[in-house]
Amino acid sequence: MSVLARKKCVNHPDRESVALCPGCNRHFCRECISPYQTKVLCQSCIDRLRPQKKKSRGWLSFILASLQIGFSLLLLLIIFYHLAIAVASAPHDFHDGSVWEVFDVTQP
Repeated sequence: MSVLARKKCVNHPDRESVALCPGCNRHFCRECISPYQTKVLCQSCIDRLRPQKKKSRGWLSFILASLQIGFSLLLLLIIFYHLAIAVASAPHDFHDGSVWEVFDVTQP
């Protein structure tokens, strides 16, 4: 009889152990052990090895996001302002369409 068969799961004492976690050297049943990269580890060892997600910074992240949105809107406003100035400075015959009559090939 193997050594694992005599051991019990750390989380479920009524179940036999099927694996020894190489991270913490504790015995676990099939439900408590999971594959992670090239090893089979318990959930606490997997949690320790996974990179932690960044926590929200609260008001600081809100202020930074608001500043980014505000800067983007200001940049769009400047671009459209200069575009409007360029269109307004075009000659009058461009706006009324008479500039295109020069290129009309239907007239003899």
